[in-house]
Amino acid sequence: GADETCDKYLNDNPEIVLQSLKTNSTSEAQLCVGAIYYKGIGVKKDIHEAVKWIQKAANQGNPIAQTNLGVSYLLGEGIELDKGKAYEWFLKAAQQDYARAQYYVGGMHFEGNGIDRNVIEAIKWFKKASDKNYKEAQEALAQLETVIWKKAINDFKPMLILVDKSGQTYPNEAHISGKLEKTNYLVAKKNSEFVA
Repeated sequence: GADETCDKYLNDNPEIVLQSLKTNSTSEAQLCVGAIYYKGIGVKKDIHEAVKWIQKAANQGNPIAQTNLGVSYLLGEGIELDKGKAYEWFLKAAQQDYARAQYYVGGMHFEGNGIDRNVIEAIKWFKKASDKNYKEAQEALAQLETVIWKKAINDFKPMLILVDKSGQTYPNEAHISGKLEKTNYLVAKKNSEFVA
């Protein structure tokens, strides 16, 4: 995130660093100026000024800045709350393969926050972030899979017969007692027909 990117600047004299960074037009420098104002390091904390600099970096395509700007829009922090714009900025960063943004895109899809709810898209984006070892996405994906599995079992219990890798069919005593191991199932059959 911005902390790791800006650490090399934040350990020096904040006033000198700030002046130097303000004249540097790279997205990294702009992101760091935003971080300095956001945290109030050597200056008075100023969220509006922070967002102004973060937006400059985001406009240059910096995925960390785009994600931070998305968070600002999502929370209405230093800028007018706009969940649609939050999603747009998260998506720009997510499409650059930035795991934190992919997690936010997944969360917005799951919650229907600023966009239509789409659990399939949520899982897709959580999975992308999870594959990059983004812990929050891994946790969200695990929770989501558990919820979906339990709901499927409860909703379709009377209609489904599950077939595991050994050919054993369910429901049986393990199914009724809730001791199912979800990874063991190859297919589910409904009224003797296989369903996906």
